[in-house]
Amino acid sequence: MKHVFIINPIAGKRNQSVALSGEIKKVFKDCEYYIELTKQEHHATEIAKQYASEGEDVRFYACGGDGTLHEVLNGMYEYPNASLAIIPIGTGNDFIKYFDAYTHEDFLDLKAIKDGYLMKSDLLKCNKRVCMNIASVGFDAQVVQKVAKFKRVPFVNGKMAYLLAVFNSFFSSMKFKHSLQIDDEYIPEQNYIFVVAANGRYYGGGFNPTPDATIDDGCMDVLTITSLPRYRVMGLISTYKAGEHMKYDFAYHRQCKKIKIIGEKAVALNMDGETTLEKDPEIYVIPKALNLILPKK
Repeated sequence: MKHVFIINPIAGKRNQSVALSGEIKKVFKDCEYYIELTKQEHHATEIAKQYASEGEDVRFYACGGDGTLHEVLNGMYEYPNASLAIIPIGTGNDFIKYFDAYTHEDFLDLKAIKDGYLMKSDLLKCNKRVCMNIASVGFDAQVVQKVAKFKRVPFVNGKMAYLLAVFNSFFSSMKFKHSLQIDDEYIPEQNYIFVVAANGRYYGGGFNPTPDATIDDGCMDVLTITSLPRYRVMGLISTYKAGEHMKYDFAYHRQCKKIKIIGEKAVALNMDGETTLEKDPEIYVIPKALNLILPKK
């Protein structure tokens, strides 16, 4: 089996590619391994697809944050000969927070990952893209979209870009008008702050919209928050981060196989922290579509 390490050298607070490469060479010296450094956006997808399409058994190690993980996933998920492990050296790394039996350090233990075990994870798909964690439209997707813009400003780092995006979005419109088709249930048009379709549990730096979501149950967890005054939104941020918002009547939750978000205009669709403009996006579950490698405990 080939072991392919796809490293994002700009993930995290500093370039960790040299130190990580040295550790890989020690732990995987008796294996066929390859180290690939990404050079631009979507390069990780190209690398993963190239190796996976060769037909041999291959394990990919996504070395970066959730964005790197998303790119590697979209290059390899269609190939049954491919599996995916996570080396979380980025700043967010929200997906691994789902695994409460593990620490962040467990995923950084190359020996434990090398000897790790396979679990089958569901995926969410919309058009030609998949995500393994969370898809959303509304306020949070708008923030992600603006983060990318602020990052292009000179001397603005990732954390500052996020804060600027939140501040800017908070004083923009927080009403997103949609009707929803959730499996066989139609919900007439109304204003939402956001609509979340979740496979995992955490996103946006540790917010927990769907505390009971399970990544291998063949369903997604849908959460909608209807429009609220800004002062109430401010007061609920800590509650939402802790996953304690389900008790309120403005929070609607259900499990389903498919959701279509219908509106007059194309909307920013966030999938694992990457946004695209989509008209009436339809998100559905692909059960047990991913060969996911977890560290040996």
